Amino acid sequence: MRPLRSRLVTFTFAILLSLAPLYGLTLERPAFLAQERRVPASPPQPTLRSVFGKELAKGLEGYLTDGFPFRPELRRLHAAITFSAYLQSDKGGIYAADGGIGSFAALDEGSAAEVAAMVARVSGLLEGVNAYYSVIPDKSEYAGRYLPGFEAGAAHAAMASAPGMGGLTYVDVTGSLTYRSYYLTDLHWDQTALMPVAERLGEAMGFAFDPGPYELREAGLFKGVYAGLSALPCGPEPMGYLHWDVMEAYYLDVGSMAFVRGEVYDRGKLGGHDPYDLFLCGIQPLVALKGGGPDGRELYLFRDSFGSSLAPLLAGAYSWIYLIDFRCLDLRTLSEAVSFKPGSDALFIYSSQVINNPGSLLVR
Repeated sequence: MRPLRSRLVTFTFAILLSLAPLYGLTLERPAFLAQERRVPASPPQPTLRSVFGKELAKGLEGYLTDGFPFRPELRRLHAAITFSAYLQSDKGGIYAADGGIGSFAALDEGSAAEVAAMVARVSGLLEGVNAYYSVIPDKSEYAGRYLPGFEAGAAHAAMASAPGMGGLTYVDVTGSLTYRSYYLTDLHWDQTALMPVAERLGEAMGFAFDPGPYELREAGLFKGVYAGLSALPCGPEPMGYLHWDVMEAYYLDVGSMAFVRGEVYDRGKLGGHDPYDLFLCGIQPLVALKGGGPDGRELYLFRDSFGSSLAPLLAGAYSWIYLIDFRCLDLRTLSEAVSFKPGSDALFIYSSQVINNPGSLLVR
């Protein structure tokens, strides 16, 4: 028979484990889980179907765990045990390697084909425009060891075989990047390390990349999305940006269909949920970036968040760069706001965040 003391310890632990979620219900729930960059789960609404299925139990579990007492501390303990004690290579798809902390998710070839169909459809509407496309490699490609993640080469192969893609020129930027091109704690690339990418694009698209006079400015210290998702102890890293006097940014007000002057780098975003919104104010439907290139030569940059930091490096080669984000802009609005000039360039450049998620785009 188990000793009384052992049974008491087990009983006490079971009681505490049972009462902790109830105690969590008495605490003030946070409106936002800053470390995980998400809103906590809402209490599930019981229905006849959910009661007899699994939906109610799963919803209740998510609601209680999001409000569990000492959640941040327990997440850090779990991460330490996972990586240090158990020596696992990842925790829920989050890994730690030479290039810092990242996540890996295998390429969805069907999704890549859907994105390619969108690219082919849009490029077909741009009469007389030179069309290019590129795939932004995931930082897992530079992790120093094999990870079964998103591979830019495989994504290109899946997209190139889609109908209508033969009229576009592919620009491979994989060799222009290393793990040092990305933030250690985030999925995004570091603008201050993108000169080789701009040079490669210039070689393929017919312009000689010349950064000209610019200023490297410090934005402060930065903790990326993986710092919170991994719960690993990691300090902030420096964040910088490149400033050119020639640039001006104008943002489309969809309500009035007018462009409004704004900041190229909005330092006010550094204190928000995603400091990467420093670059051209984060997610915007349409941004017109005035550059210093030859009059009449324009670039139509179909992009996700990575394009916000890339565009300023290309501004010296174009008079205007239009940054187009189909995650919050449709074709009708685009056609009303922009007149595409023959002889100009179009570049479709997307990361795994879009290529694996075609449903995020408003173009079908």
